[in-house]
Amino acid sequence: MLNLHTLMRATPTNIASNASHVNVLKKNAWVEKDDKGEHKVFTAEMLSVGPDKKPRNVTIKLYGTRTASGRMKRKTKHPAWVHCDCEYFLYYCEVAVTARGSSSVITSNGNFPKIRNPRMRPYLCKHLLRATREAWKEKPKKRQVSRLTEPELSDMVRMVQPFIPR
Repeated sequence: MLNLHTLMRATPTNIASNASHVNVLKKNAWVEKDDKGEHKVFTAEMLSVGPDKKPRNVTIKLYGTRTASGRMKRKTKHPAWVHCDCEYFLYYCEVAVTARGSSSVITSNGNFPKIRNPRMRPYLCKHLLRATREAWKEKPKKRQVSRLTEPELSDMVRMVQPFIPR
């Protein structure tokens, strides 16, 4: 799994300059735990200034150590899982980043990008690059029950119900 700094450094300069034209509409962060360990999940809705007026949803999962306030320690290199629903990430980045363990094939068919990114270089789209600035400083909040998914709700109910042996 690649760390977020590696993905940011590998991003081409034209994408980095385009990231300055992306605004954050909504953002949310919380703490989860999975088989890879505890991590901070940052989700945001991003909007580009210009012809692409469609809001894009990004998700960044930062694995690693946190401070007492819940923020990520910035100096350590955090393994990260990233995803964006834009076309650029779909055609250029998704399979290349998934091959390094830092994403999952969600929107593409999983075939290698023969034309768009034949060298399979892992990097970020402009929406994810802009969201990384916010992900570091966003303090995780408690999640509202109305925003939980069905599997998360069933896991919570299972944890809350007492175990009564027969």
